[in-house]
Amino acid sequence: MDGVTTAIILGAGASYCYEDGKSNFPTQENIVGKLLAGIDTNSGEGAPTFSTDTGLKHSFQLGQYLRKRFNIPEDPSKKMAKTDFWTILQEKGFTLESLYSVLENDIRSADKGWWILEDFEAIIRSSVTEPNTMREPNKVCKYHKMLCEALEPGDFIINFNWDSLMADALLFHSHFWFPTTGLGISNVFPLMRKGQKSLQISSLIQLFHVHGAIFLFEWDHKTDNSGQPTTLYLGPKSYSRMSSVARLLGVEHNKNGGTTKITRKASDEEIRRNTLGHIFFKDEWFKPIFMPPSRYKELYKHWYPTVMRRRIHSLLPLTQKIIIAGYSFPEADIDHLGKLFVKDVIRPDLELKVINPSNQEKHFQKRVKEVFPQVEKLDCSIQDFREYCKSLPTSFTYDD
Repeated sequence: MDGVTTAIILGAGASYCYEDGKSNFPTQENIVGKLLAGIDTNSGEGAPTFSTDTGLKHSFQLGQYLRKRFNIPEDPSKKMAKTDFWTILQEKGFTLESLYSVLENDIRSADKGWWILEDFEAIIRSSVTEPNTMREPNKVCKYHKMLCEALEPGDFIINFNWDSLMADALLFHSHFWFPTTGLGISNVFPLMRKGQKSLQISSLIQLFHVHGAIFLFEWDHKTDNSGQPTTLYLGPKSYSRMSSVARLLGVEHNKNGGTTKITRKASDEEIRRNTLGHIFFKDEWFKPIFMPPSRYKELYKHWYPTVMRRRIHSLLPLTQKIIIAGYSFPEADIDHLGKLFVKDVIRPDLELKVINPSNQEKHFQKRVKEVFPQVEKLDCSIQDFREYCKSLPTSFTYDD
């Protein structure tokens, strides 16, 4: 950007700009309260487990565990809100990280109940998927589109979010980015409509989703020469949850309008995988690439974040400017960030711009300096990501 090699770092606050914050898009601060809309049940025992096309929406067992663990009784008088324990937990001061940490510690101590975390993680993925389910060109975030148009060859994006906003902006509005080569990993299979973007063309811009993404799935059985599993990139409108169900049941449709036949029986394990959002494609399973909000960061030993760190480390010495938008620098991530943004490989003359509503708060500035202690050129003058995007040189106005 502006003729210098630039890294864009995106946090949850940058996703909140989608539809100017009207889309119910979850952020680090409010995701706990938005994990599930209120639903009603006459059983008096809580809502049953159910999924939609976006994935797992509610887990009966997880709900019961949360109610007992935090002493949250079900209130029959709250019409359409008997699953409001998410909101109550948020009101108690829990963030996504702190709530996950409590559950993780409970399960570690007992060494059982890991399915509780699996359900929680699946519901998080559903909540991030739902606001932009269709992923159509006219649904691309206008602010991400502005940012996309300002990027130049050699620039790269480090995305701490799980959503598809930046990837979709690049897919539909960048001539420099292609899914098969622009995600920082090798051996990517694009499950998407055939066209130029599905081809194996070198990308001049890289997008690193360091915590995984709702559109990335790893193949359990196939690896390339570097040990990376084959990765499935899920493009817009290329797959539905019912597609996996139909494949699991071996559904055969009679072309002459006769009876539809079911040719196989799904096992309990297969049903569980489908419930958790895994994809069954060409008789193989693909599981989500998803790094949970864990304080222990054990999954960061997984091949995916290892590859992300290596690629980012190789680019940092050449990076002249870093722009950080909407990232809260949570305390639990400070040590991890120090391993990602290694001070010994960052240029001493690096320009650092931080865009965050908390810019003027001393404790926030302290966390920023903990991660970038050697940087002298620090600009915290802009607090609104949308205003920053409007200032970028683009071919359209922000009202388009």
